[in-house]
Amino acid sequence: MTATTGTASVLIGGQTLHSFMGIGLGSGTIIDNIKKIKRRAGTSKTLQELEVLIIDEVSMLDAELFDKISEIMGCLKAHYHKNPELMSKPFGGIQLILVGDFCQLAPVNGSFCFLSRSWEHLGIKVILLEELIRQSDDLLFQRMLQIVRKGK
Repeated sequence: MTATTGTASVLIGGQTLHSFMGIGLGSGTIIDNIKKIKRRAGTSKTLQELEVLIIDEVSMLDAELFDKISEIMGCLKAHYHKNPELMSKPFGGIQLILVGDFCQLAPVNGSFCFLSRSWEHLGIKVILLEELIRQSDDLLFQRMLQIVRKGK
């Protein structure tokens, strides 16, 4: 379980996506980042064996980094499984569970990850949660939140 922010990662009992991947800020090329990962044997092994990746607050993940992580995972999985076809699959064919509200938090830099090349090929199934839990006893406040959420 990962999240794009430290606070969110603490709340879900996980770690930041950047830390989990072992890429720091993720700057540099795909090869640079893979070399960084390979220097951390435990991280490399975890990523190569990974089957499901959960990313919370995905709305804050920009398109460039989303694509970069997808390519990194493709390379790691293809090498580990000795299957070059995995390089062409988004995220090396692992299952992604992406959690977040694109109306709440935008990436600090760049464009939303749903505008990335990888997103198009994922075949994402969207599950929309519609029941408000936190404000369940205040209908007026619920309505106000819905209006503000859509920028009205």
